[in-house]
Amino acid sequence: MKSQEAVKVQYLNEILKMSKEKIEILESDLSEEKERRKQLSSDLNTVQKAVKVESEELQKSKSELICLYNEIQSLRGAIEDKDHFLIAYDLLQRENSELETKVLKLSQEFEQLNFTVKGKVAAANSITSENICKDLVSKVPTLEVEIQSPKEEREELW
Repeated sequence: MKSQEAVKVQYLNEILKMSKEKIEILESDLSEEKERRKQLSSDLNTVQKAVKVESEELQKSKSELICLYNEIQSLRGAIEDKDHFLIAYDLLQRENSELETKVLKLSQEFEQLNFTVKGKVAAANSITSENICKDLVSKVPTLEVEIQSPKEEREELW
């Protein structure tokens, strides 16, 4: 009778040990996910800063473009300088176009990264929490029954 009880206690201890190991693994996975989330957040901040810088450069280029255009308009009478200013204007227009393209591309990357980060973080948190909860809830009735069994057997022995 005592050996059966010892076997049950050992069995319960093994279940407890395995549960603790699973919890450690899940906690480790959660920590890794948190680190990954921090990295994604850091990457997102970096992209946001880059978009801001590019946007400021675009505004600066637009202002320069407007200033140069106004200068060109005021110097129409100077034929020898006209070609020089038009070339500068065209160069600034091309630069402006390139900067607008860069800003648009960075904005799209930012939106995509932001969407990806939010989706992955929400999915990861939901799946991890749900799995942990399901795992632990499914073990509660079994452990309660197993814990009660040795108590009842002890009471019967007294």
